[in-house]
Amino acid sequence: MPSTVRTGVASGVSALSWMAFLPFALVFGVVSRDHGVRDAGWMLVAVTVLAGLLLIKVALVGRRRPARPVEVVALPEPSPALAA
Repeated sequence: MPSTVRTGVASGVSALSWMAFLPFALVFGVVSRDHGVRDAGWMLVAVTVLAGLLLIKVALVGRRRPARPVEVVALPEPSPALAA
């Protein structure tokens, strides 16, 4: 896979993670300021439980799906003219 594709995907994942983190951090700050750190901590518990449940779901879905056969592609033999 070309490095430009890998870089683009990494950049997209980074942008999406910031888009998810920033609103959560702002809400966490408001809740901790208005209601205290103890109540805001429950937000961390809720997000952790939700992430754990999603990981379990992904793991169970992957187990039910049969494995796809891997297609093996043979590389062409080098040309004798290029080897010299």
